[in-house]
Amino acid sequence: MATEISTQNQTLLINYLVSSLKKTVPGSHAYTLYLIFTRLECVEPLTSSKNIQNAETDRNIFKRRILVLITEKIKTNPDRDVFVTGIEIHEYYDSNNSSLIVYISKVDTTGFCNCSVTPTKNLLSAYMNFYSKNERSKFKSLKFHCFARSQPEYLFQLSAKNPIKRKLEDPQLIKWWKRIFQQTFFDNQNNAQNDARGWFYLPGVSTERNARMLINDLIYGENEKRENQFWKYGYPYPDAQKAIDVIPKFEDDAKSRWLSNVESEDENSLTVKEFWDMISIGGEFVGGNRAGFIWVEMKGNDGDGGDGQKIISAAKSIKPNEEKIGGLLVDNVTYNLTINTLLNENFQSESLAIESTSNWKCNFLEQRFTKEELEHNFITFMVENPLVKKEIQKTNVIPVNNLQMSIKRKNISNDSKIPSSVSQEETNISPKRIK
Repeated sequence: MATEISTQNQTLLINYLVSSLKKTVPGSHAYTLYLIFTRLECVEPLTSSKNIQNAETDRNIFKRRILVLITEKIKTNPDRDVFVTGIEIHEYYDSNNSSLIVYISKVDTTGFCNCSVTPTKNLLSAYMNFYSKNERSKFKSLKFHCFARSQPEYLFQLSAKNPIKRKLEDPQLIKWWKRIFQQTFFDNQNNAQNDARGWFYLPGVSTERNARMLINDLIYGENEKRENQFWKYGYPYPDAQKAIDVIPKFEDDAKSRWLSNVESEDENSLTVKEFWDMISIGGEFVGGNRAGFIWVEMKGNDGDGGDGQKIISAAKSIKPNEEKIGGLLVDNVTYNLTINTLLNENFQSESLAIESTSNWKCNFLEQRFTKEELEHNFITFMVENPLVKKEIQKTNVIPVNNLQMSIKRKNISNDSKIPSSVSQEETNISPKRIK
């Protein structure tokens, strides 16, 4: 259905993702990358009391949803393929301050892949690098948000019953996510972005040392000094500020549910500190459960207006900015149907997963889009990196399975005791749902 096309145009997100995966995923793989996205649409402000006296500026928040799915050819049956990884991301463009806000909504894997390697970690890093490198000058600031909570599945239903798919428990998942951000923005000197700043926070855990002990991430000496240049334990909001004024509400986010309750109960004077104290004793954080929040922020173009304003202006036009994405542009109804159709499939066993992958493509995609649309907007490509795996093992990377979803991974390096929800290896990630 999809054919290999040139990926030289790195201004397109889909081409950037494919190019990066070809360079970084270890082993030999035949992938197809499906990227489906919606137009930018005007939405309510992310904070409840922002610009409350100016309704016009409140309406300058634009949202786009992006779904990226990857299938891999079955080596024993090259005519068939199976889903291995999926991520959903919500992008918010704030024209009030020319900023891009990214919320990683879902990450999941099936556990079915060749060589126990999935491209989940590489895909997430490539996505964030696209904006932090290629598109950075278009914005005054870029902010990435992630909610790490262990769940068995988010996109690939019943995949948790697949014995090959291993799920990371809460502490390992939080560590896995933290490492993804660190390696993307800080570890690699070629990628290091010195003004990037990261926060991680586990509600109910008061000190950084206790948090690091909980997620098995204690560091000392030079490593500690180095990490402290990037990471701070806590959250990027002043304690004394009103929570509803500074903490953004994302769709299907644990914080959003609590913030909505605060508003409905007329407790809008609740401070940031009081808010975090409150959620640490309820919901996802009771009964020994742990969840982590991770933020990364960086500066972009300091110029007034800048290119970012052009992007927001484009959002008001008939064809808003889709040329920067690539992939298949759909309306919200079709986008929701795309995900709901996927959620109705069964990924419990390899045979069922292969059949479900085929059903989604044949009974959904091919029934709604022309052959030309599918071949033009999706990319099939080969990965041939027999030596990359050694490098990954040297860096002691942890795979994920379900990022908000479930995370899997294979025993890697010294982290062999950590189960992953992705597939079994470093990149075996079946992520947990992140919010």
